[in-house]
Amino acid sequence: MTILNLTEAYLNSRKATWWEQIQFRITPDVYYASSLYKTDKFFQENTPKKKQLGFPSALVILKNLEIKEIESSEFNFVLLGDATYKRIVGFEEETDFYNARNNFRVNKNYFVTVPEVWLQYRKVKDINLFTILSLEGRNKPKRKSLKELLKYIPNFSSPVLQPQLI
Repeated sequence: MTILNLTEAYLNSRKATWWEQIQFRITPDVYYASSLYKTDKFFQENTPKKKQLGFPSALVILKNLEIKEIESSEFNFVLLGDATYKRIVGFEEETDFYNARNNFRVNKNYFVTVPEVWLQYRKVKDINLFTILSLEGRNKPKRKSLKELLKYIPNFSSPVLQPQLI
């Protein structure tokens, strides 16, 4: 199971422009994770140094997660999970919740698989909060330099790529 800091990998590659270096040093880091459980455990033990809205914060990209609407969900909460773990999360925007229902057929009866999920992590007091920013990369941040970060997501089938694991 892997957690990779894409921001750090990009900055260490020396491909970032001086403006990107400044930008990435003050905005929350972007991580790629192969497991929801590992992500939760990682952030319990490692509070991000960068803050957003006054709280330690990070963005996390996960692939092939299952999602199911919670039975009494009046507040846009869903059960998100993979083979290792299930967790209740909310949507950052209400419209994204309704788009998930329409685009991915998220419902209360059964889990559906979503190819890519972008989560916003925030630590509020001693609570780890995750909210869904985007499903399948839809509405993900459109910064040009973020596209460079995505090149650092490991291709586990390639023996050539050896990411630095956290």
